[in-house]
Amino acid sequence: MSSNNISLSVTLNWILNIKNSVLQISLLMITGVFLMGCQTISQYFPTPALPPTPTILPQGCPPECENIDLSGKDLSMTKLAGSNFNGANLDRTNLSRVNLGGANLESVHLLNADLRFSNLAGAWLRYSDLRGADLTGADLRGADLLKTNLGGANFSRADISGANLLMSNLSGIKLRGAKYDNTTKWPPDFDPVAAGAVIKE
Repeated sequence: MSSNNISLSVTLNWILNIKNSVLQISLLMITGVFLMGCQTISQYFPTPALPPTPTILPQGCPPECENIDLSGKDLSMTKLAGSNFNGANLDRTNLSRVNLGGANLESVHLLNADLRFSNLAGAWLRYSDLRGADLTGADLRGADLLKTNLGGANFSRADISGANLLMSNLSGIKLRGAKYDNTTKWPPDFDPVAAGAVIKE
């Protein structure tokens, strides 16, 4: 083989190697741009969260839900007015915007439960444990919370007019903007105004 043919062959191989290298670099650059684009899209258009799976309540509940265990379940926006939850376990349960007006919630476990904007007007909550529960904006007018453990509970902007909180544990309770009236019953020596509550005119 002549030296010219050898030089031509070497040159062609060199050109092919460069071409392959350029193609590989181009593919890597395109892949990088595509991945960056996907990240940008996901940043501004995140995948919508799936709605929570609705909790299927056992037959007969409501209204009879005595001693039931629904801890950690999602019961938001459920109509449970007048139901009997005596002795039930509702720790960490989502009860936001739930209608529990007039319900029997005596001796119920409600640790860290979500009760924001729920209707608890006239509900019976004696001897229950609501430590750390969030009752922001809840309606507790006329509710009975005698001997209830409310340590660290959040009652901000709740309406507790006419509620009975005698002999209850109110240590660390949050009452900022909570509304009460002259018929609200507080433990002796507890100052609702100092805790942030506002009396109705």
